[in-house]
Amino acid sequence: MSKSDLREIFEMHYATVFGLVYGLTDDKKVSQDIVSETFILLWKMRDCVEGDKNIKAFLTTTARTMAITELKNKIHHV
Repeated sequence: MSKSDLREIFEMHYATVFGLVYGLTDDKKVSQDIVSETFILLWKMRDCVEGDKNIKAFLTTTARTMAITELKNKIHHV
């Protein structure tokens, strides 16, 4: 995966991933941060993730997990 591939993947999947995270967190800033972290992790693990289905599954699963972790952390800090 090249940087231009990542840019294309970002453009293709950003709205879906952001919508998923925002639906869980209801916080625009937190959602943007989680989406950014998700795509950074995709870049770091690019050799392990291949194919459109795997990429979409990786992005949605990772973002959902990060959002749930964020929510749990907020609950513990209240």
